[in-house]
Amino acid sequence: MLHFVSGVTFAIVGFILAKKLGKGTAPPIFIALFALTFAVTAGVMWEIFEFVADSLRGSNMQRWIAGTDSAAELGFGGNRLAWGLTDTMKDLIVGTVAALLSAAIIYFGQKKKWLTKPSL
Repeated sequence: MLHFVSGVTFAIVGFILAKKLGKGTAPPIFIALFALTFAVTAGVMWEIFEFVADSLRGSNMQRWIAGTDSAAELGFGGNRLAWGLTDTMKDLIVGTVAALLSAAIIYFGQKKKWLTKPSL
């Protein structure tokens, strides 16, 4: 749920940035693609942060340590690395799907003229 909401949120931030930077003259496809790439990049950066934090501090944000609830649900037996990989990939996929849905709404909203001005 967290990664879906963050994908939507970062797409909205990307939409606002594209509208501000384009001064209202950018085509809807550019704005939607900018929102999509902004949101996906933010999700990737978060996963990189999780990896670095796990590596430096020994934390378990990527669920690579055996015995955590998420790891047990995945059913990979004793392969700790598979748990972390699956967690990371699920996070990236969910965030990307949310960003894609948001970008589609942004694109069609601008084409239909019901989403023309950002609220900020």
